[in-house]
Amino acid sequence: MKKCNKALAVSCYAKFSENGANAKSDWHRGKPVRVLRSGNARGCTKKSPYLPKIGVRYDGIYKVVRYWPEHNSDSGLLIWRYLLRRDDETPSPWSRQGKKRIKKLGLQLVLPPGYNDCMFKPLKSNKRKLCSSNETHSKRIKMEPYRLSESLLNLIADDKVNSSTWADILKFLPYGKEVFQNRVKEAFMCACCLGVVSEPIAMICGHCICEIAM
Repeated sequence: MKKCNKALAVSCYAKFSENGANAKSDWHRGKPVRVLRSGNARGCTKKSPYLPKIGVRYDGIYKVVRYWPEHNSDSGLLIWRYLLRRDDETPSPWSRQGKKRIKKLGLQLVLPPGYNDCMFKPLKSNKRKLCSSNETHSKRIKMEPYRLSESLLNLIADDKVNSSTWADILKFLPYGKEVFQNRVKEAFMCACCLGVVSEPIAMICGHCICEIAM
């Protein structure tokens, strides 16, 4: 019960407990949690009817109703489960009103660089289908690995406080400079002013904030 798990737990309007807690009827008084759903989750055993067909969709503000520990039946590892309930004034994107709102606002799927609509079409069978060789624009663009200078690597190595964060970020070097830099910005973005902090102050929850926010 730490980092992201604990961040969700303390969002629940109930006394924090390592054994789980339940906000019951006061669940709506908890801290807001922004929920995004991914179409990739359709490959899971238990499919949710609320998942988007493709891509990632913002689903609004939710509140944590309760959380509890549970042993995974396959691995036997202890995992944390959370029950979240939607608490947003805007209609849900999967509802009739929500679909009308999406159409009215003209919201569309935003494709990342190197992708094409062809890659997001659902497969009609379990066999993997590829676009024809002539449709080279539909294939993922080959990324040039990004190489850091020795001075930057030394600076990263000296940052002992954020060593685990840098370890995760460095895994994105093979995906190119842009992807790597975006990951750095995301990891060291101030949770208050949303700017990149040069000297991050790490909180107990794992988030970074700037000195002004203190």
